[in-house]
Amino acid sequence: MLKKKKAFYLFIFYLLPIQYTAAQLPYYEKVTYKKNSERSIIAKIIDDLGYKYYWVTDSLLSDELSTNFYSGKLPRLLLEDAYQMSENIINSVSDKVEKSKLNKGETSFDEMRKNTLLNLKEASNKFINNKETLLFLNWNDFKNAIIYADAYCDQIILFRNDVGNPYSPKQSDIKKNKSNSQIFEESIGADGITNKQWKKIMERGGGYGAHDRIRSTSRKNQETLIKLKKKERASIKTGNLEKIKITTNSVDGLTYVYSSFPPKQLSFLYNNDNDLVRGLVDWVIYINSGNSVELSEMLRVGLDNEVFIDYNINQSLVKNRYRDIIDQNNNRVRLEFSATHFDKIKFSNVKITKVTIKKSLIRFFGETDNSNEQSEKEVIIILKHIEGNLLNRIIDNINQTRKGLNEYDDTILNLSKY
Repeated sequence: MLKKKKAFYLFIFYLLPIQYTAAQLPYYEKVTYKKNSERSIIAKIIDDLGYKYYWVTDSLLSDELSTNFYSGKLPRLLLEDAYQMSENIINSVSDKVEKSKLNKGETSFDEMRKNTLLNLKEASNKFINNKETLLFLNWNDFKNAIIYADAYCDQIILFRNDVGNPYSPKQSDIKKNKSNSQIFEESIGADGITNKQWKKIMERGGGYGAHDRIRSTSRKNQETLIKLKKKERASIKTGNLEKIKITTNSVDGLTYVYSSFPPKQLSFLYNNDNDLVRGLVDWVIYINSGNSVELSEMLRVGLDNEVFIDYNINQSLVKNRYRDIIDQNNNRVRLEFSATHFDKIKFSNVKITKVTIKKSLIRFFGETDNSNEQSEKEVIIILKHIEGNLLNRIIDNINQTRKGLNEYDDTILNLSKY
């Protein structure tokens, strides 16, 4: 009888789901291989991604974030997309397509993180344990999924910085050598030029035109820095340096303080509600102070397109060309894009030239070239009232900042930062 009871309890134990400790999950440590073969090199690509994902998601959620994990937009959205890419990686190295293992909308943070790591480990093991895996490898799908997943990890790092829970890589993983852009940027002084450039300009006292030469050299340095950072796939603020077309800073009888540099680019998917509204207010001020801007410079659909080799993979969670923004009291506005200029990867390069504001509607107008030597103006984006008084409070924020007398005030909006 005692033996039967032991056998029964052992049977029940094996039916229970495995509980992983932090050290038992894959990629707690870096993976190394003694031999370099084609299979081990590809496996190492997956393993390096797994190691990065493990540590950028380690201790990610505070108590508040954990409470808001299901209702908040971030970081759940990023984790869902990263998990989807781990499934794509498995399918790219398999002879048959496997179905999704998780109902992502109902899955906890721990379960999603664990299954993402297990998927990556499973894909890596296929290369190490099966010589025929190379025969099934779809290199384009594999490459794109790796690039996307890596970009999601970078986006999680940015999110952690925004919420005051920064990612701290292991000391052994920090590169000792500085990047070219970092070295160049550190050599530039407050006037935008290096000491060597300053000495050359100021030879014999500088003379007439020295100030113009300093400005010209500073602009060239900024253009060089942008090129270096783009080459290194860094996320930076870009814009046409001192090439601003000034028209008028008066729209519908309201005067806007002149804004010379464009705000930072926004993401339709990955900016939280608070940052998205704050960014839109900044763009309204910038555009209505006399600047036109490319829609693709103002907004991107998801991740920064600079990190991608091509656009074969749609951003999986872009289902609509609108997004609802809801405050803590369920007041709601809708940000909606023109069907003509929206797809699941990027926005077109139509120029946004003016923003008009009414009580129930904010409209962003753009110019499209119809090759008739005249540009046709049309509504490209609208921010419209759905429920409550949220739109009125957004308009109040625009009005208090448009003269430059007061700063944007997000305390009156009560929007989510997650």
